[in-house]
Amino acid sequence: MSVNIQKKNIALKEVICSKYGQTKVENDLIVPDTKPDIEKILQVCGRAVITQKTSQQDKVYVQGVVYLTVIYRPEGGNGIKSMFSALDFSHITEAKGAEAGSHIWAEAAIEEIDYSIVNSRKLTVKCCVGIDAKVSRTTNANLPTAVDDGCKIQTKCENYKLSCCSAEEEQDFIVREKLEIPSGKPDANDIIKFNVRCVSSNFRYESNRIIAGGDIEISLLYLADDNSVNIIEETVPFNETLEGISLPEGDLDASYIVKETNFDIDEDIDGLRRFISMSVKASGVFRSTENIEASAISDAFGTENPVKLTKNTYNIENVVNKSVTQIAHKETVAVPDYMPGIYRICDCGGEARVTGISIEQGRINVDGEILSDIMYISDDDQQGINGLSHISSFSRSVDIANAQPDSICEAKVELDHIGYNINSDRSLELRFIIILTITVLKEEKLEIIDDIEIDENGEKAVLPPAIIYFPEEGETVWDIAKRYMAPPEKIKSGNGLESENLKKGQKICIFR
Repeated sequence: MSVNIQKKNIALKEVICSKYGQTKVENDLIVPDTKPDIEKILQVCGRAVITQKTSQQDKVYVQGVVYLTVIYRPEGGNGIKSMFSALDFSHITEAKGAEAGSHIWAEAAIEEIDYSIVNSRKLTVKCCVGIDAKVSRTTNANLPTAVDDGCKIQTKCENYKLSCCSAEEEQDFIVREKLEIPSGKPDANDIIKFNVRCVSSNFRYESNRIIAGGDIEISLLYLADDNSVNIIEETVPFNETLEGISLPEGDLDASYIVKETNFDIDEDIDGLRRFISMSVKASGVFRSTENIEASAISDAFGTENPVKLTKNTYNIENVVNKSVTQIAHKETVAVPDYMPGIYRICDCGGEARVTGISIEQGRINVDGEILSDIMYISDDDQQGINGLSHISSFSRSVDIANAQPDSICEAKVELDHIGYNINSDRSLELRFIIILTITVLKEEKLEIIDDIEIDENGEKAVLPPAIIYFPEEGETVWDIAKRYMAPPEKIKSGNGLESENLKKGQKICIFR
């Protein structure tokens, strides 16, 4: 006979698998006909963006683009030129348990760039792209909360704290703006390099739409008519209404990713090249997580007849803690002997990444690197503009009380600011502000009772009316009650117990 169980429906985010992989991107880049020949490569930098992700049976397919910027010194001149290229990549990850329609979180980053000059009009570029992917699905589960009165069974309840229904919606939007070159700076002749990132500041959700607000931070390097290198730094606010987004109630979180960028030089009414038109395609990723605290039946036994429990098992990750830390880091960089000395810095950009994570009891240790790309004017008129790359290592330990050696830790670093100070023509000091976000998760196999069936024809235990029992280490009142089919409250009251916990060898009287 099945017991009538009262249940509460919840949506669980089941983690199928987490995978890391690498893919190689290699291609020849041809100098456009409008650009001069290459004499020397000064800098090759880029970023990787995922454009599509799909899942099939036991596989995840990721597609993306590597956006490259090549800055070089042209033949017969001291100035600089640049060219931009987009290289497509694709990657297949083995993901056992994945199926069509599974939810995929994926992130790509360039881990290494190598290049070689084939001739003055062509170079070969090789990139190693690292891809982190996590596959999950949303599953409806029913928590058993109570059984009907009159059932001759005993139930044990536990309090569950679950991060449930992590629904996610993603939508693209485009921000356009016309930037004016500040007074005192020369007209623009050619765009050399640009860095763009979205900074989330606020958003709100209302009736199937999200009002997304934030800032787009831009650092743009351009060449003037006199071949001088100039920089523009702007912050462009955005406020976009994104329709057709449906998220359940819960804690909302947003992040923004820059996908595509385009900059063009425009003339003002006097025919001067004083404006730069900007178009940025970004993607907003919005998540809703409901934190549920519920009491549910975790075990049961019959006081007269044996019972059979049917359980469903779910693989879930509960968020234990989330920490955001600001790191200040500085490092002195020496100019190599084979390069000319520094006269003036033109541009200083970079990217930060995590290289290692270790977990101790109550502490997370994160190691990382910052790759800095520096453009500078040398003190040698014959050498002109030069490029210098440097890798800085950093470490940070963060105390997190809930962290345990078997926890899962996700760490993300973002380079918030780079500053510099020229110490001498052969040395400069770099100063970094890094935002470190650590999320600690606990992987659990959650067993939920789906059915309780009383075996009315099952063999009943024949027990004496009274038993003296001496518990083993770790045994509880419930364990003894279940073994001898006695109500746990009767054991507690008969022995003057206030707690479920027992001491090894403690004398317990069990009356049926």
